[in-house]
Amino acid sequence: MRKFVLSTLAIMLLSATTSLLSAGWDSIGSKANNGHCNSSDSKCSVNIKTHSAEIALITTATGEFQLSVNKKVVKMFEGYSITVEDIYKLNTNDSILVALHSGGMSCPTEFYFLQINLNSTYSISDSFGTCAEQYKANIDKDSVVIRMPSYFNPLHWNDLTPKQKKEVQQRKNSVYKWSNSVLTETVDLKRR
Repeated sequence: MRKFVLSTLAIMLLSATTSLLSAGWDSIGSKANNGHCNSSDSKCSVNIKTHSAEIALITTATGEFQLSVNKKVVKMFEGYSITVEDIYKLNTNDSILVALHSGGMSCPTEFYFLQINLNSTYSISDSFGTCAEQYKANIDKDSVVIRMPSYFNPLHWNDLTPKQKKEVQQRKNSVYKWSNSVLTETVDLKRR
């Protein structure tokens, strides 16, 4: 019974701390959620047709996630679950934002961009993000701009010294810009 109460208190603390740290940010899934698969669901299959290609996301028998463009496998992912967050139309290109969830708290989420050109050629970014599940996205001319808050595992808050706590609170947000298959990162000096 004592373990149950302590676990419940830890979950409540985690929820409250996460809410405070992510206030004002959009959560994953609040965008146009186009598909989601869990590693435990070997029958999961998501098919999305864009104006330039057909995208498929399936869970393999080994619990990995397979991303295909026009039936050609372009990337394999390992994690707890995966979500096609949104599709952005930039000129003649489709840029698809994919979120890979680890199922843990060390780094809960990492993101990828998949860009598909009108002739169905594609490119995929390296993983990016602050590990936070929250973000804001907008289109700026021919780019997708993603803003994310800094991330800190709230279960470790009490392990920090006062100086370390101050450093965490002063962390700045990160801004990622995806343009013509190039991903850049800058620091957002304004805290949001």
